[in-house]
Amino acid sequence: MDRGSIIKDVLLKLGENTIYNDNKSDIYVTCGEQLDSVVNNIAYSSAFLFNAVTVELTNYGKVDDEYRFNKPIDCLNILRANNDYRLENEFIYSTSDKIKIQYCRRIDLSEIPDNLFNLIVAMTARKMAFAYNTYRKSLELLTNEVTLLKNDVVSQQGFQFWGDEWCLQLVIICLHMEKLVKD
Repeated sequence: MDRGSIIKDVLLKLGENTIYNDNKSDIYVTCGEQLDSVVNNIAYSSAFLFNAVTVELTNYGKVDDEYRFNKPIDCLNILRANNDYRLENEFIYSTSDKIKIQYCRRIDLSEIPDNLFNLIVAMTARKMAFAYNTYRKSLELLTNEVTLLKNDVVSQQGFQFWGDEWCLQLVIICLHMEKLVKD
């Protein structure tokens, strides 16, 4: 995915037919900053799985009644884990001696799948509509487009399945919750 192509398409979507290739203009610079913000927000999002990594961590020590694990260095946020855990700085603590986590990692623009191109353009254009009053009239249309494109991407990628182990954990949690409600 090319940064210049995204910015060009954003500016054309906003009706800026003359400055889309003027990389010194204030609008172009602001658009680049908004694009960086969109890419960072997508990387943190749990709606997309293209930047999700699943790993099984092994402990390297025990503190009181909890095992300590190193949080992966490229971890932005943990989406799910197969055991209870808590985060403290760069460590993950759990009462289990092994833990499998799925987390979002920081990615470069070149690693983003091509099917997200239109979504990134629409999201950046929407942020530009917030940044400049001139584009506010397009805000509702851009918001609707972002919603449609996001739904398309989520339906294309599907949802990651962790297998029977994950389903069993979910069933146990649901049964436990049901018992708590009855009590």
